[in-house]
Amino acid sequence: MCLDQGAAPPSPGVELVGRIEDVESYAFDPAEQELTRTFYVRNTGNVDLFDLVIQDALSGPIAVGNLAAGEQTTVTVSIPTSELDGSKTLVSTIQGMDAGGNGIGVASTLTRAVKVAPEPTRQHEPVIVIPGMAGSVLTASDGEYWPDPGLTAWLPCALRPPGSRCKERLTLDPALPEHPMRATDALRSVLGLGIYGPLIDALEAKRFDPYPIEKIAAPDGLVCDEKAKSTLFVFPYDWRRSNAANAERLHELVTCIRKMHPDRRINVLAHSMGGLLARRYVADHPGRIAKVVTIGSPFLGAPKVLNTLGTGQFLGWIQPAFIGSRTLRALIEFFPGAHELMPSRAYFERLGARPFADASGVLDYEAYRTAHDSRLHPRGRPGANAEAFHDYEAEAGDRQDDWSDDRTFAEYYHVYGEQSRHKTIERVTVTDRPRKYVSIGTLFGFSKAAASAVSSGIGAAPPGGVVVKVVRSYDAEKGPGDGTVPTRSATRKYDEKSAGDTTPENLNAPQAWLWEAPGRNAERDHNGMLKNLEVQKFVLQVLHPDHPEDPAPPAGVEAAR
Repeated sequence: MCLDQGAAPPSPGVELVGRIEDVESYAFDPAEQELTRTFYVRNTGNVDLFDLVIQDALSGPIAVGNLAAGEQTTVTVSIPTSELDGSKTLVSTIQGMDAGGNGIGVASTLTRAVKVAPEPTRQHEPVIVIPGMAGSVLTASDGEYWPDPGLTAWLPCALRPPGSRCKERLTLDPALPEHPMRATDALRSVLGLGIYGPLIDALEAKRFDPYPIEKIAAPDGLVCDEKAKSTLFVFPYDWRRSNAANAERLHELVTCIRKMHPDRRINVLAHSMGGLLARRYVADHPGRIAKVVTIGSPFLGAPKVLNTLGTGQFLGWIQPAFIGSRTLRALIEFFPGAHELMPSRAYFERLGARPFADASGVLDYEAYRTAHDSRLHPRGRPGANAEAFHDYEAEAGDRQDDWSDDRTFAEYYHVYGEQSRHKTIERVTVTDRPRKYVSIGTLFGFSKAAASAVSSGIGAAPPGGVVVKVVRSYDAEKGPGDGTVPTRSATRKYDEKSAGDTTPENLNAPQAWLWEAPGRNAERDHNGMLKNLEVQKFVLQVLHPDHPEDPAPPAGVEAAR
């Protein structure tokens, strides 16, 4: 016999590698019913192998079959987790034979399966979102009245196209018919601009489960599903009306949530005027709310509303898309909710501000209130409405404006914005000036130059040809704030950052925290803060902290007192 001297001698070999879920060491949740175990089998020798079988204690014999020299294959089996108690190291073997009937076998590499306790799912504490002034959609039986934007929205009702919903129907003037309105949702977006939508979306992304707005704002009132486990509740309300009345409506929602979650704390997230509403509720119902988070709330009022009462200007350059300034000026005189945004007694007397002046000079609180109720808006009496709201003291002693002796058991987190340039109305000066006008009947035979001279008070006109009219102007001085709310009203403090001449004051609760919104001016704007990602992160950290066992407040906040 002649042997091939170049051929390698027969050398059988086999390799077995076992993995669970394709990893060497797998940690599994007890909730998993079964795991996938994969065996990688490779013929590492130079001869064919036959009748290969994997012996496994959990899966029993697993037939692999034949493998040619150098060939490999994969076998997959399922393992019930009930067979894996605690930590277990799995070792399997494989056996077969070569062409000569010689047996071969090898053990697998070690595979470890570890049962781990599942991370406890932290339940969300229910949160109520309260929008601010003009931040809720208002509808009547024939459709939406606010915001209901349009190209002709700024026109008076008589000049609008037939079938238009007139903004004048929003009136609460007692001398006119009232058209019933219902708040149906927060103003999530309008004209493609996100308002409360981005903030609500951030909460939902954090797995706060929304309760249907159709049930909260149902035509016949709140529909309370006590079996629901929702944790996000948007509270739309009729912002024209007093915050005190809306606070009682909020009580209905809180009572419903307590039925859903009898063992859970309830939190509030409020923007702008929503913070005043939240405070009234907490003062009247101490112990019901655990945390109150506010964004840009004018707790002691905002001088901007004084300008709006006189001019009807409120929304800046975009206002004509929603309402005309003359229409708003006529409406707001009878909106108690708006009146409650007027600077309060504490704004004057505790925080050292003087937000109003007239021809006689800068006015103190009493003169300011009298001027609005007796001279400027005698029918609506906004000063009296504001005073009744802000000077309020609940039965338990908690006050609307001064929280320094707070006993509501709530924690307060106040987010405020301060832009690098002063664009926030800090003082309004109203001036009445007599102007002379030439009546139309006397313009015939009069030159344009002469008519202009008489209208300006220069020159003369024939007897009986001049009409004297008082023109009222409103001039605004600007100061620090978010473009709408002055810093001192949002922080409830008078300190070196607030101009004035009185002793520093602090009206915050002992358990209150302040946090200044970071970012560009647009992100520190009154409404811009709602879309500010850093503000959203802060809010979420307060409402659903990463480490609830750690009582420390989020990074960056300062104690309010």
